[in-house]
Amino acid sequence: MQTQSIAAKTGMGTVELAVTDANRALRFYRDYVGLRPLPSDGPELRLGAAGRELVVLQPGVEHP
Repeated sequence: MQTQSIAAKTGMGTVELAVTDANRALRFYRDYVGLRPLPSDGPELRLGAAGRELVVLQPGVEHP
């Protein structure tokens, strides 16, 4: 197997996820992943760490 690498400064932006159960998703990312809720102006739930937004949960999806 060949090993590949990426540049050290490569990063990832905010991840947006459509969720069927916003409260369950919030509990997972807060309680197990350790992210903290951030202010939001709409129905979406924003979570992050060290003041940086990492995940946006978009509620209201009927099924994946």
